[in-house]
Amino acid sequence: MRIDDFEVRKTSKDKCSVTKYYGDAENLVIPETIGEFVPVEIGKGLVRKSLKVRSISLPKSIESIDPELFGSLRYLEQIEIDSRRFVSCDGVLYDKQMKTLVFYPPKKAGDELMCPDTVTKVDENAFAAGCSIKVFHVSGRLTSFPVLPSQLPVLEEFSGSGASDGVLYSGKTLLFYPPACNRTIFSVPSGIEKIAIGMEPLFPSSLKRINIPESLKEGLVENAVNAEEINVDNGNKVYQSLSGVVFSRGSKTLMMYPKRKKDDVYFIPAGTSSIGKRAFEGTSLKALILPQGISAIEEEAFKDASIEVITLPSSLSAIDIMAFQDIKDVRQVRVEMFSIADVFIQGSVLRPQIVYSEHI
Repeated sequence: MRIDDFEVRKTSKDKCSVTKYYGDAENLVIPETIGEFVPVEIGKGLVRKSLKVRSISLPKSIESIDPELFGSLRYLEQIEIDSRRFVSCDGVLYDKQMKTLVFYPPKKAGDELMCPDTVTKVDENAFAAGCSIKVFHVSGRLTSFPVLPSQLPVLEEFSGSGASDGVLYSGKTLLFYPPACNRTIFSVPSGIEKIAIGMEPLFPSSLKRINIPESLKEGLVENAVNAEEINVDNGNKVYQSLSGVVFSRGSKTLMMYPKRKKDDVYFIPAGTSSIGKRAFEGTSLKALILPQGISAIEEEAFKDASIEVITLPSSLSAIDIMAFQDIKDVRQVRVEMFSIADVFIQGSVLRPQIVYSEHI
């Protein structure tokens, strides 16, 4: 129902959720009562796209805020509240105990953020509207940072006890790498066992070479795809690198070919048994030769790759139906007649020239 400038939804006899604001004020104030109702919730559609809200003041009765709202607050400079569930400090929204950074206004003045020492977590929507922070000061208590690199595009460095050499860590986990850091070579410190996995790779395309210590066990493939070269310490028990390409230890599975590696032709080493999920996604290779002995190609292995010529051996016994998803430039495939690879290509949506050879 609409009451004055607000659309509200009744949640109980005398309480409501504020679902929409119809007014034009850039400094939006949610009153302590709307009609006969006390607002206890803020909905995701509160602010329409055309309204450039600069500040929001919320009453002490607010108990929940839909996190999907934050992405629409692109012009917000500050948010003010002191309720049972939330508190603001210097215009930034936190939970009441100031252990979680809930939302940082994208147009807040200044390019540095001094994160309170009490904060242990940053919500995944905290920077959903973007941010112009260049320096992020953190304490060693911060253990969760599920933020997308695209939400902090100009971040150059972390500082404080939770950071080292400008990068954010928590114990044995690398939590976040600043997208605007200007180095081209980065060595993951010895002792780090995990790189946090999110919806986007943590390492930016500005990093040409990434060096991996023997301690790393998890998160390399998901985060280093934009590099040109990956070098893994010979003592690592999970990963192995051969000419900058990542394999599982023992080189049985080709796990990742870096997107910006500059080869036109790549011969997969003999002894490789499979090609992993999205291993060649987005690569600019023109020709790829799979050796005899490879038995499997996993889902989306060549997704969006620029491969034009590919050799598929007769040893292949399993090719995922989505292995060649969104690959458009294949013009020639070399296979052995009547092999599983031949049958797969014949039945696929690909329409390349098929060149038959014996004992590929």
